[in-house]
Amino acid sequence: MNRRLKTASHLERMVLDEIRRYALCSSVSGVTVRPSADGTGWEVTNFMVRGKHLAACRDIGLAAAAELRKHYDLLPESELVPDDDLHLR
Repeated sequence: MNRRLKTASHLERMVLDEIRRYALCSSVSGVTVRPSADGTGWEVTNFMVRGKHLAACRDIGLAAAAELRKHYDLLPESELVPDDDLHLR
């Protein structure tokens, strides 16, 4: 099965949406997706959480990322195409 490519910001949004489905994780303000250390995939490296549920929300986020990795690969930044339509003046 071919997995679809997603940018890090898109994967971060998908993980965050899954985490926020749980009331105890409503204070999660962000996550960070990076290429995995072995270079073969991606992982969630940071969880921005206010409150006392960091461990539980982290576990939920890691489980969500594991499920998403079955369907999506990280699009390397080197493969991003510049937007030539955007002209700064």
